[in-house]
Amino acid sequence: MVKNIVTLSLVPTVPVCPIIAQNEIAFRQIQNVLSTDALNKACHRSKIEVTEEKDIKFVVASHLHLDHAGCLEMFTNATIIVHEDELNGTLQSYARNQKEGAYVWADIDAWIKNNLQWQTVKRSEDKLELAEGISVLNFGSGHAWGMLGLHVQMPETGGIILASDAIYTAESFGPPIKPPGIIYDSIGYSNTVERIRKLAKETNSQVWFGHDSEQFKNFRKSTEGYYE
Repeated sequence: MVKNIVTLSLVPTVPVCPIIAQNEIAFRQIQNVLSTDALNKACHRSKIEVTEEKDIKFVVASHLHLDHAGCLEMFTNATIIVHEDELNGTLQSYARNQKEGAYVWADIDAWIKNNLQWQTVKRSEDKLELAEGISVLNFGSGHAWGMLGLHVQMPETGGIILASDAIYTAESFGPPIKPPGIIYDSIGYSNTVERIRKLAKETNSQVWFGHDSEQFKNFRKSTEGYYE
């Protein structure tokens, strides 16, 4: 039996299994962390057993804004994967008590208190394979100091690029490109959008945006099943 599924991808109600479940990977990309009970309900149809947060091995944080990185402290046994520039920038602004963007000091306090295990992705690293069909994408600076995404290849759905806030919405994707309200590097943001556009074309992949309510309406919700 496949166990330990947690997929915190575009929105907290779109489970992707069993590929990610088989490798015990949590992708913390947006919104709130699902409770164990919610996860059990989400994967009821696939008869996948969900245990506890402590059983998750990896959490990939797209960036560390409050709506993407809150509750990371729940995953004390996991390796938290984040862009090195994002972690460095967040901790430096915290140490200097400089409010930058959408970072919350209480979140950082909780991460430090719970002694999280961090693994950083360097600027030169990209397309890091976590498991078969699952790669971490390095988007670099743009919306935040350092952005990560995922490229997931699934038998039924095909390729999906989880862009997080590297691309907010279909309108942001363009063309023309429309930057988000919060932006650190406008040139980097535009370059990343074009990189994602090129990768999507080369791999025949869908692009799932970070904050697109219209796109979300077309997703298969946890009450309807899962993506295989």
